[in-house]
Amino acid sequence: MKSILTLSSIFFLALLSCTNDTAGDMNNGARQSADHSFFRFTNYFTLNEPSVSFPVWFNDSIIKARKIEQFSRFVFQSRGIGGDQFALPTKQYDYFFDTKGRVSHFTISNYYDNRKINEVTIHYSNFDHLSGYATARITSTDSIYIDDFGLKKWEKVKVTDKMEIFKESHSTNRMFIVNDDEYWKPLSIESLCKPHEQDVIVWGNYLKPTKKYRVHNIVEESEVNNFIYQRQILVRIEWKDDAFEVKRAFKYNKEGVCSSFIDSTFSMGTYISRSEYRFSLEDGLPKNGKMVLLREAGEKVLYKEKYQFLYR
Repeated sequence: MKSILTLSSIFFLALLSCTNDTAGDMNNGARQSADHSFFRFTNYFTLNEPSVSFPVWFNDSIIKARKIEQFSRFVFQSRGIGGDQFALPTKQYDYFFDTKGRVSHFTISNYYDNRKINEVTIHYSNFDHLSGYATARITSTDSIYIDDFGLKKWEKVKVTDKMEIFKESHSTNRMFIVNDDEYWKPLSIESLCKPHEQDVIVWGNYLKPTKKYRVHNIVEESEVNNFIYQRQILVRIEWKDDAFEVKRAFKYNKEGVCSSFIDSTFSMGTYISRSEYRFSLEDGLPKNGKMVLLREAGEKVLYKEKYQFLYR
């Protein structure tokens, strides 16, 4: 079966499909003293989401306090035909939590014309609270889950007082997580990690990174992701993809819950497009979501999502 387009890819394609002015001011997030959002936006709705060895997509304090046992996410992509274009789900995620608020296991199901075509389940053990890493065991309805679901699995190789080293399964690619900002310099990274061109460098930690990138020839960086915080709250993510630069700005309500984020795309410093992902909130938890293309001709909904919670 051919690989199915991931939601991360859809996000980027959406950015190239609309035109409008740049993203707005995010100072509302800076006024909050804490992030009370259910999602951890450093990893969810990003290219980090398929890294299943780091199940840190959700706020475990909220899950524990509110005794959430299961969270389900239904994705409805536009079929581009008459009637209700978002009537049938194309993907479903079911996350199950233990009493400590951690993801114990989760399932991803792909649908076509309301029929389930495949499914993958990831089970967790050996949680590392500090790094967010857990041992992941993957089972699937077929043997090609990596291609069909775009999942990325890491194995812990080594932990030192300066960094943690992981190796990607089914490849020789490594990831170096360097927590101490004393080593956040090109020559220090070269001396400490000796990275290859396809290796990943993370400054900070996986739960709250400052920078994520690849490097070659010591100083030439690529696939750079910068995470900007104000008062310990994530207010912006900026990343580069080939000739494009994307700036994601988060909006928070007065309770400190993220209500939307806006992605503005630039090429060689020139503004190209903007899209917005909006959440409908109920009692501080997400109820629905939708990706909207913002254009001069009007808004266009690319896909919608529905969320459900089950409690203990």
